[in-house]
Amino acid sequence: MELTHCIIEGDALSIVQYIQGPDINIPRKICSVILDIRALVFAFVDVKFAFVPWNLNSVAHEMARFALHNSVSDWWWLPTPPTCILNSLQADALSA
Repeated sequence: MELTHCIIEGDALSIVQYIQGPDINIPRKICSVILDIRALVFAFVDVKFAFVPWNLNSVAHEMARFALHNSVSDWWWLPTPPTCILNSLQADALSA
């Protein structure tokens, strides 16, 4: 599977702003990571970064919690979502 278009959502507004903004004022501790992300963007036809408060992004929160508690550090490539987020996906779909 090759992703060409994607929207990457994050709940850290400052990180999203650093990724989208100029090179000035990026904290030294994260500067190399931000610059790496910017370089990787060119592998996509279209990629967007969006700020979404954590309380409005329950799916990402559930996936992160599942990964943390289950030592998951890999990509999810199956055509169906993991069972740990099905309820959150349904709730998101109903609220849209």
